[in-house]
Amino acid sequence: MKVLQVLREGRMMTEFQDVFIRKDGTFFDVVHSSSPLRSGGDINGLVVVFRDITERKRAEEEIRFQAHLLDAVEQAVIATDLNGTVIFWNSFAETLYGWPGCGSAGCEHSDLTPAPRLREQAAEIFACLQAGQSWEGEFEVQRSDGTFFPAMINDSPILDSQEADRHCRSLDR
Repeated sequence: MKVLQVLREGRMMTEFQDVFIRKDGTFFDVVHSSSPLRSGGDINGLVVVFRDITERKRAEEEIRFQAHLLDAVEQAVIATDLNGTVIFWNSFAETLYGWPGCGSAGCEHSDLTPAPRLREQAAEIFACLQAGQSWEGEFEVQRSDGTFFPAMINDSPILDSQEADRHCRSLDR
């Protein structure tokens, strides 16, 4: 048991995931951290903090399911934050643009896809998205190998329930 390891080794253990059983027999996910309690250099106890992460696990599963759905779409789907930083890039976008999703996450969308001569226009379109307006039209984009192609773009801001935090999604057809 991990908590006994904390007592033996005297090291803190953080974010250990486990499954517990409730009195009614149902299972639930927890994460717990343990730290030795010391007095005069000796370990004479243990502090253990448990957190029920059932809802977090359910939300993570929902995100995985939604990402799987977006990967099944045969169109490039790119999500960015308000600054234009890529936060999601589906598998079709990987194939179309030649950038791996994990390699594009964290990059600026405007550095990856618009043709260099159209970056100023891309910035104007992004400003419209930041203002809550959608944009649709043909736009020349580039692949990771430097080749260019015309794409039909449909950009729409995605608003949260309070419409305070805006995220933009791009859909290339």
